[in-house]
Amino acid sequence: MKLFNFVEKAYYINLESRQDKKIAIENHFKDACIEVRHDDGIWLRFDHGWMHIRTSNTEPILRYIVEQEHAADAEAHLQTLQELLETHEA
Repeated sequence: MKLFNFVEKAYYINLESRQDKKIAIENHFKDACIEVRHDDGIWLRFDHGWMHIRTSNTEPILRYIVEQEHAADAEAHLQTLQELLETHEA
């Protein structure tokens, strides 16, 4: 699988809400995933790409990385992530 559409972003969060945000993201995407891992945050694998979401241990930041085969899919995942983060803002 060749993946080229890679985006990494950071979102400033309220530290008290970080677990709620990670749970909301995982719950939203889990049915579309082939694999979910919790080694370092949440890593989700899809048919044509993957997504990694983790909170910083030193800053009030949630980092997310999306890599998809098609740019439109990467942008759709990014948009959904942004909406979920804003919806679950404490």
